[in-house]
Amino acid sequence: MWSFVRLWPCCLSRLSPQTLSRLTRYIALSAVLSFTGGWSLGCSPANGKPCTDCSDAGELLTDGGLEAEPSDARWDEQLTPITPDAPLSERKTERGPEYPPPGPIRCGAPTRTFYEPPAQFPSGASPGTVVKCEEIGGRTASTLGADLRFSVGGGVARYGYRLFRILYVTQYPKGTLRWATALLSTPVEPKGNCRTNAAIAMVGHGTMGMAPQCGPSRFPNFGLHHLTFPLLGRGIAVVSPDFLGLGIGVPEGHPYLITKPTVWSGLDSVRAARYLAERGALPGCVSKKVLLFGHSQGGQAALASASMFSSYLQDYQLLGTVAWGPAFGDERLWLGPFAPTFKVTTATAYFLAYLLAAQRTGKGPALSQWLTPKAAIRISGLLDTVCFAEWDSFLRSQFSTFQDIFTSSFLKASTACNAGKGDCKSFRFWRDVIAASQIPAQPPLAPTLLVQGLLDTVVSATSVSCIAKRWKSGTKVTHACVYPQANHISIISQSWKAILPWIAQILAGKTPATPACPQTKLPVCP
Repeated sequence: MWSFVRLWPCCLSRLSPQTLSRLTRYIALSAVLSFTGGWSLGCSPANGKPCTDCSDAGELLTDGGLEAEPSDARWDEQLTPITPDAPLSERKTERGPEYPPPGPIRCGAPTRTFYEPPAQFPSGASPGTVVKCEEIGGRTASTLGADLRFSVGGGVARYGYRLFRILYVTQYPKGTLRWATALLSTPVEPKGNCRTNAAIAMVGHGTMGMAPQCGPSRFPNFGLHHLTFPLLGRGIAVVSPDFLGLGIGVPEGHPYLITKPTVWSGLDSVRAARYLAERGALPGCVSKKVLLFGHSQGGQAALASASMFSSYLQDYQLLGTVAWGPAFGDERLWLGPFAPTFKVTTATAYFLAYLLAAQRTGKGPALSQWLTPKAAIRISGLLDTVCFAEWDSFLRSQFSTFQDIFTSSFLKASTACNAGKGDCKSFRFWRDVIAASQIPAQPPLAPTLLVQGLLDTVVSATSVSCIAKRWKSGTKVTHACVYPQANHISIISQSWKAILPWIAQILAGKTPATPACPQTKLPVCP
């Protein structure tokens, strides 16, 4: 903010009324946020240089800085005419204007149009390209350290952080560009500069819902701090992907628990963070050293990403992975048999959301072939408009048993398949997609920590044990951290003190020792 004070004598007489108005709003906003201990926009550098003359100030206050969004005309001038879902092979071959334009990508103030992507992808865009970045918050080290969600892990917060939301490019199917959104937090030293070359942690969220508005970037001050604060205060950058279809929608909806689109949109968020460090507003702030974290749905994403890491991010280094209560450790739990009299519970809400995602993504059987008429009419549209709590409540209030939701032919086919041990001819589509969603058998090449509560009724400890069983040979090291009195939610807060020393050893380049957890052995995989 004070950079502008130095510039006023030479600049005020040369600014337009519109620019003066923006300057006034900027100063008021920065003063309020600085007073409250939050973030301060500061003087954004132009082309990597400090703001030292009037031309820099004018650029900051117009299309390059505080009002960060380019006009529609400017976007159109920079784009080649490709449709949002066009495969890379269908791009026009003639060379258009370079995009992004010369100079760094800046992170401006929040706008109302962040979730409205350009009509076309930029020329030359590839997975990880960032097209929008907005600074939306942050904390100092002292305010972060005083928060219970940090202090639960013990120690002192040495860093504060700046918080951004980013719109970036991912792909699914392979070669087909899609838009995706994420939150990005970078550690800040006491003097206000970022910690240089910080390791980057991809942190995957638990089940939020299927509608675009359920993405965590839509409500950045709710839901993920318990997963991110202990890392940020210790100088680890964090990128939290919404995952494909959340935050910003895609035609077929969020591919809930479907492995490849989840992994690709997550790992592309790591690329996006690095993109800003190399070409954007965060020069040198993020390294290529990667940690993977996740809870529940995000736990599956973290473990699957670890398994596929070396084939997707070849020039990055995976340091290690931590997963709390990871979903889809044992495909047999998803294969039935399902009886007509099974009660509809919260577990049904998870299961049905997955089946609908699999049906859409894999172009499976029509809804009328496996859902009752009442369910087919009410369920699909609702899933795209509400988040998980409302979805779960609706299902349990409207349907009592499985026969109210699923057709008799679907239930009979699941019984015949018998968790893959019987005749799965009539259940073939579901068996194949469920098998593909199970956490891959290929073990990662970096240390892995599976964290599980024995009171967890959402993800069973035995299903997590099956992951360890498949990875027992081939992975560098797989540890288990088991808490007898923890459930699916409380496992996170209970385990940080044991997890953080394990992470510190990884960051120091050491092979981690067995963590100091109440138990280090999971129940036997059946």
